[in-house]
Amino acid sequence: GNLFFRGFLTLMLAIHRAVTGESTWDRPFEVTGLDDRTFPWTHRGIAEYLSSQWAALPQGPHCENTKSWPYCLSAAGLGLQLTDATLGTRTHWVYDRWVEDVFKKRLMRFDRRGRLKGVALYYDPILDRVHEGHRIVGLFPSIYAAPQNRELGEILYRNAVASVGWDKRYFPVLTQGPDPRPLTLGYLMAREY
Repeated sequence: GNLFFRGFLTLMLAIHRAVTGESTWDRPFEVTGLDDRTFPWTHRGIAEYLSSQWAALPQGPHCENTKSWPYCLSAAGLGLQLTDATLGTRTHWVYDRWVEDVFKKRLMRFDRRGRLKGVALYYDPILDRVHEGHRIVGLFPSIYAAPQNRELGEILYRNAVASVGWDKRYFPVLTQGPDPRPLTLGYLMAREY
């Protein structure tokens, strides 16, 4: 029951359908779970299960054991949105509710003047603990949030790049480590906005 995979799988299946127009994943396929048990799923079945699970857990289903991450919940929400667009389902409303009731109120930290100060890396509902993050953390869900809530995606993106100076033309663009994903994501979102 790892949402990280179910959410991203839903997104992948929806992208496949949108790009190819094929109904390949309407036929049941086996997915292996805990203790090598297999479960038959369809694209619609996964999306509807994910949405009903999320409806029961407004703080967001666990992306991994006991933790809900804005990054993977935003990807899962995009998968639900695209599923609704391609299958005519009504599953995406849970993401919109989560953004308004949880993400903006509990997982984004603002100062007294309304400026974004940080974005949570994850929330552990069992411990009721928000793992505080820096503004740069918002870069990662921004790519998935933007197609669902353009204003939210832009807030996350602009604050993330401002926090590391990428919005200043006179600063060199520096990254830590060999992983090109943050820089690539920043560049992609810069082109979007």
